[in-house]
Amino acid sequence: MTAGLLEDRVTSLVKLWELWSLFPVPFLRGLEAAFLRRASDLEGDTLLILQGISDPTAQLDLAALQRQAKLNGIWFDDKADDAIRLFKKIAAAEGAE
Repeated sequence: MTAGLLEDRVTSLVKLWELWSLFPVPFLRGLEAAFLRRASDLEGDTLLILQGISDPTAQLDLAALQRQAKLNGIWFDDKADDAIRLFKKIAAAEGAE
């Protein structure tokens, strides 16, 4: 199976779940974002996101971002995802809506 065919099938399945109202829409958007994301999306220029924030660690609450990600159905790794990376994932998922 090619990557394009797999992507089409997964996207079709998520749309079907949305039609059948099996899962909340934010959860489905999170699944789509997690599946369709590219490594370059997560590793993009951090300065664009942190523009205007003098101390990013003071501004980004990791626990709050983790709660938001869970509510939106966005998968994250407690050990690998810091606040900035998690912020990027949430922003990417919200942009996919």
